[in-house]
Order: sequence, then structure tokens, then C-alpha cells
Amino acid sequence: MGHIELNNLPGYRLLNNFKRRKRVEKLNVERLKNSLDYLQSKQRELKRQNEEDTRTLESLIKYLKKDMIDQYKLTKYDLYIKQDVKDTETFINSVQKIIEDNQ
Repeated sequence: MGHIELNNLPGYRLLNNFKRRKRVEKLNVERLKNSLDYLQSKQRELKRQNEEDTRTLESLIKYLKKDMIDQYKLTKYDLYIKQDVKDTETFINSVQKIIEDNQ
């Protein structure tokens, strides 16, 4: 009998792709956590700045939320998350729930 290469077996390739995909998803959860931490820090900073000029910070927070939705495809995990963009606290809670469900 000849030598059988494992890479040529369809089941072996499927298993390897599954393992690779699992690692990528876990990496994305870690990146999502980091993005969420950054968003939370900016939200705290915004709360500390009482009546000062907060437009720049508000714009940054708005951009961060939209970028997180696009980059991590959060609508796959929560259909209503785009509606949560208006309220940062609700958005943060939704993202935390997504992270908990995907760990």
C-alpha cells in the first residue's frame, strides 16, 4: 500500500478548517473586548467632562460604535444593535452580552 497523506482526506481538511476558524473567532472576541474597554474609557471620560466642549469626544464615541458594528459584524449576533447605537450604555451592555455568549 502506498503512503496516504492526511491533507488529501476531506474530513481531515474540514477538521483543520474548523479548528482554524475557532481560533480566529476567539481572537476576534479578544479584540472585541479590547475595543469595548476603549469605548468604555471614552464614555467615562465624556461623563467627567461636564459642560466643557465634548463634541470631539461624542464624535469619537459615535465613530467607535459604528466601527465596532462593522468590523466585528455585530448584527450577526444581535439584530437590534444598530438601534442601540443611540444610547452608549445600552450599546455597551449589548456588546458585553455578545462577548459572554461567544466565550
